[in-house]
Amino acid sequence: MPEWLIAVAAGYVLLLISFVAVVAVLDRNHRRGDRAVRVLRMLLIGAAPGVAGALLKLHQVGLL
Repeated sequence: MPEWLIAVAAGYVLLLISFVAVVAVLDRNHRRGDRAVRVLRMLLIGAAPGVAGALLKLHQVGLL
C-alpha cells in the first residue's frame, strides 16, 4: 500500500475523531452529546489499532 494512502487514512480517522469529540463537548443537547460520546468511544476502540499500525508503517518507511 502506498505510504501517502496510509497517511491520508490516518489523517481522516483523526479528523473524524476530533470532530466527534468537539460535538460531544460543545453540544448543549444532552441526548445528541451522549450519542456523540458513544460514537467517539466506538471510534477510539475501533480505530486505535489501525492508526497505530499506520503510524508504525510511516515510521518504518521514514516519513515520521
